[in-house]
Amino acid sequence: LRTQDVEVGRLAPKAPLRGKLEASTAIEATAAQWAGLEAAIVTRSSFVIRQATIEGIDLVRATTAGDARGGHTTLDTLRGELATRGLPPAMTVRLTALEARSGLLSARGEVGVSAQRALEGRIVVDVAGGLAGVPLVLGGTTSSPSVSPSRATLLGTAAGTAIAPGVGTAAGARLGESVSRELDRLLGGR
Repeated sequence: LRTQDVEVGRLAPKAPLRGKLEASTAIEATAAQWAGLEAAIVTRSSFVIRQATIEGIDLVRATTAGDARGGHTTLDTLRGELATRGLPPAMTVRLTALEARSGLLSARGEVGVSAQRALEGRIVVDVAGGLAGVPLVLGGTTSSPSVSPSRATLLGTAAGTAIAPGVGTAAGARLGESVSRELDRLLGGR
């Protein structure tokens, strides 16, 4: 299934995302009985959204002021892979290989959306003329998203700033996030 130049709001009116969508989607479902078919529907899409606006999150503000609730992020392009399982209201969504670009920033990451519309993800943001490689944690819900530095990032930033202000700040943030991910992996986290 191919989608070309379709406004995201027409496909997903409640989504906090707007822009012109191009996508290639595959749909499959396998179930032992008809009753299980709805939950077995899986989609996989590669997409690009041009002139994208993400409502409720200001990624530039998140890199400098902490929590970025409210506001919006305007992007030239947002691209990635989308996988869904099931149908609404029980549908889960996974966005991977995300890459966002605008004149002010570039970002990469991944985001999951539970059937209850809870958000969970990680994003790394580079701001033009500012910080590079700032790791952020995405949480909240689709109707009230939040983006903020993780605790490990904040600790790494403080340590990096103390050691080498400026360059050490960004390096400390990345180091703090790397240590956090490794501990999560070792202790059975995701």
